[in-house]
Amino acid sequence: MKKVDTVGMDVIDRPDQHRYELVDDGRVVGFAEYRSVPGEDTLEFPHTVIDPAERGRGLGEILVTGAMSDVRQKGATVLPTCWFVAQWFDHHPDDADLLVRRRDAEVPGPDSVVNAQPDSSAVRTALWRALHVQIDPAPHVLVDEIGLAIAQPEPGWQQRRDMHPEGTAGHRLALVARTRFVEDLLAAEGIGQYVLLGAGLDTFAQRHGHDGVVVFEVDQPGPQAWKRQRLDALGFGGADHLRLVPVDFESDDDWWAELLSAGFDAAAPALVSSSGVSMYITKDATASTLARLALLAPGSIVAMTFMYPLELVDEVDRPALAGAVRGAQASGTPWLSFYSPEEIASLATDAGFLDVTCIPTNELAEQVIGDQSDGWRASSGEGILIART
Repeated sequence: MKKVDTVGMDVIDRPDQHRYELVDDGRVVGFAEYRSVPGEDTLEFPHTVIDPAERGRGLGEILVTGAMSDVRQKGATVLPTCWFVAQWFDHHPDDADLLVRRRDAEVPGPDSVVNAQPDSSAVRTALWRALHVQIDPAPHVLVDEIGLAIAQPEPGWQQRRDMHPEGTAGHRLALVARTRFVEDLLAAEGIGQYVLLGAGLDTFAQRHGHDGVVVFEVDQPGPQAWKRQRLDALGFGGADHLRLVPVDFESDDDWWAELLSAGFDAAAPALVSSSGVSMYITKDATASTLARLALLAPGSIVAMTFMYPLELVDEVDRPALAGAVRGAQASGTPWLSFYSPEEIASLATDAGFLDVTCIPTNELAEQVIGDQSDGWRASSGEGILIART
């Protein structure tokens, strides 16, 4: 146990509990969990907690400052997978030397990141995942605040209209449930290659860096260049198991050739996930993608989400879906394609898949959370296609 004096309080390292505690007048008012990264002199900080009754006093800043001071004295480096610790480094650039660098990351040239920004829907997805952890009842379906650190939103992001605690609860549940479902499927099948088409701010590679899975993130060049910079800034850059593959699906870019160039093994099974993408591209582009994926090695799986036409959506959810369509149009990223389960299943069968199933996301959520729903109800309007080679 080691004490670090910080403005009249003690930051205490508790190695037996794998955390730094902030102690005020003998009482623990917060803690920052950490764990050692295997094979490296690095501490990962995945979670920080401050007593709700003590919030507003700047205790998180005091806690992390004390912890980082002790880490520096130990000569270790830091992998900040907690959004608050990552934000601390954003506000303390002089301490950036503490951030771990696994190997020299490929730094995109200046032309690739000029005016580059993450897609607004990708940011919303990352924030909903974090909001699930911060306000929804435990146990959580998915624990992911890394996307929040990557997105680096403005203070007060929780007050955004699309972050309303009750108004977005059904959408949050559907989102985290389908993510958990696909990640559990990857683990259950023992597949060693995970391809995310339209990866956005997905964080599987950061949350599961030691699972032996090679992750290929395929996305638009501009947003991916921006994400690459953020990953590097947070200490995630250059991870050997993560391959970033920039591709424009609607242009003449050959995404399959780019995937192979990134080291994808076409002779080995893969799980390919395409979540929140099919509505943004044409039906011809989706059919072409499925035709290519049907040629994957035997034992491969494709998981693709799709949006229902409005008339197939539960009446209670139609206003929200119609609002989402209008919002996408207004933001310059209109939804182009809607599918009935029969239509998208037919596309997959025609492409050559041997085993095709469609599951409504709200039913999938019930499967994932079981008896822990506590009155939650996932929104309808979305389905997920599971197609096997």
